[in-house]
Amino acid sequence: MVWLTPWFMLQSVSSPVSMVLHVTDHLTTVMSIQPGGVLLRVGGIVLTLRFAASAVTEVFAVLSALFYVSIIPVILWALRRADVR
Repeated sequence: MVWLTPWFMLQSVSSPVSMVLHVTDHLTTVMSIQPGGVLLRVGGIVLTLRFAASAVTEVFAVLSALFYVSIIPVILWALRRADVR
């Protein structure tokens, strides 16, 4: 269960804050990132099932955390570009 904690924490931070992408009209940006996240996680699970099936949960948690770590800079970029007054 310890492996899941970073993923849960990063998801808890990035999911509500990702509303910034909607408000700043950057939905196409985040929608272009989502397929990469799916490929990262599904590809990781498939490879793990093939080579180390007992580590599927850990690999999924780590890859999900990496995905959310990659989303946070995109959110910050969109926020910096926003013309908020």
